[in-house]
Amino acid sequence: MNPLLDIREAAFTEVLARVSYRLIERDYYYGSHDYRDPALAMMVLAQEYQLTGFSVMACWIRAYCVQWSPLTKIDYLRREMIRRARSGMTWRRVVYPAYKAYRWSDPRVTNRGVTGSPRKPRGQ
Repeated sequence: MNPLLDIREAAFTEVLARVSYRLIERDYYYGSHDYRDPALAMMVLAQEYQLTGFSVMACWIRAYCVQWSPLTKIDYLRREMIRRARSGMTWRRVVYPAYKAYRWSDPRVTNRGVTGSPRKPRGQ
């Protein structure tokens, strides 16, 4: 997988993964947040984008924050997001793969939410 393919051929989820990665990278290099604790710095960055009206970018930055760990490079997360986007997965599966993998096996979970047994009418 070459992450440097032409962006004009990319899916929208891939574009969002790439742009949010660059925003984190730019924030890291220009030092507007203290990256001794990268998870906290990414959450603060996401909050700034949320407050300025860029909620989509804030969601993607939070996704990097949730998946990041001290043993995982953020570039690896970017490549994995791009791989999932290129394989045609929905944006939820691209952004939060572990969460969606956990819910996939539950038969009550559908695209319309969680289904359960129908309610009995009142008075019966």
